Amino acid sequence: MRQLPLVLEVLLVSIWLNMNLSKYVDIITSKSYIVVSEGDLSGSVITATEPVAVFSGNIRVGINAKSRDHIVEQLSPWAEASNEWIVVANGMTTEEIVKFTCTAGSTIQFPAYEDYSGDTFTFSASEGTASATVPQNYAAKVTASGGNCQLMLITISQASKNHPFLGDPTMSAIVPVSQYITSASFAIPVKPWRKLATGEVDDYKATLVVVALTTERSSIRLDGSAINSWQTISGSSYSVARVEVTRKDNPEAAVLNSLNGEKFSARLWGVADRESFAYTLGIEY
Repeated sequence: MRQLPLVLEVLLVSIWLNMNLSKYVDIITSKSYIVVSEGDLSGSVITATEPVAVFSGNIRVGINAKSRDHIVEQLSPWAEASNEWIVVANGMTTEEIVKFTCTAGSTIQFPAYEDYSGDTFTFSASEGTASATVPQNYAAKVTASGGNCQLMLITISQASKNHPFLGDPTMSAIVPVSQYITSASFAIPVKPWRKLATGEVDDYKATLVVVALTTERSSIRLDGSAINSWQTISGSSYSVARVEVTRKDNPEAAVLNSLNGEKFSARLWGVADRESFAYTLGIEY
């Protein structure tokens, strides 16, 4: 793992990959610092003497897909690295990539699922970064032993039998079980710019992905109503619900919560013609 010995008196750190640094020198100020590379910065370490926020992404990338656009996500502190996750694909894509960074001595295991035979990765001598490609309906308990890891979900949004659109790639954090939340609110973006400009396409087709303990899933509410599309996740004590949501049903911010403080994780993902978005609804620190 490469060390970036940065002493930052900043409020924001942004990392953009595959960009030419010379084009952006003029926007490096006392409040932001942009690190760019022709290669992959995954696994780099950033330290700071004051609190900072760190974002990672790519200005315009196509990941095994025909359509391309920017991807970006805020990163969690390394102190929040964990060893247990419920990894759930969005369910409407051709395939998805789980990219992860682990400490030395870690072994991370992705269980088999349907035609996917599973994967095991071991980082013996030093920290490292790798990725696993999982099928579109993947739902499994992923664990690490001997150390901790951080996981990121990268969605490959090619058109498939489940949706007619050729969407862009997206990137969103996979929340460890230890950092699940008890409430969240979310809003579905307005019609894509292409619709606003030309009237060519419909609204986003959006999916809310919720994970909760099977014994507690009945307490999860979406705008006050129970969720009925739960499926148990084999080899775990958790269940997943994939709920299609629209701006017609949720014109303003929607609320997701539990009745008695039960914890869950949630992610909102949407696709339209050459447009996509994804974001995690919350992480408890």
